Amino acid sequence: MNELAVFEWKISEPIQLAELAQVAHLSPSYLSTLFKEKVGYSFTEYLIRFRLNKAVEWMRQDPKRSLKEIALGIHYQDYAQFNKVFKKYMGMSPKEYRRQIT
Repeated sequence: MNELAVFEWKISEPIQLAELAQVAHLSPSYLSTLFKEKVGYSFTEYLIRFRLNKAVEWMRQDPKRSLKEIALGIHYQDYAQFNKVFKKYMGMSPKEYRRQIT
């Protein structure tokens, strides 16, 4: 199994570097170094970007899906935190982004 494919089937669940390392049969420290070298981001940064990209994909696929439901679907239990992170990375709030794409 491709190690990054783990993200796809665990998108709505918490995932930790140690868990991914176990699946990949690597030590967490080695995976962290390898991850940054190969992907260009830390594991945490990649996970944030991956989840936000999934949120954007869902916004485009189903414009009627609530933003709170999308946030929960990418493992943000706190909508305010999702809003804050989305705005930091995307330059606008999820609501503003959705308005722009519809």
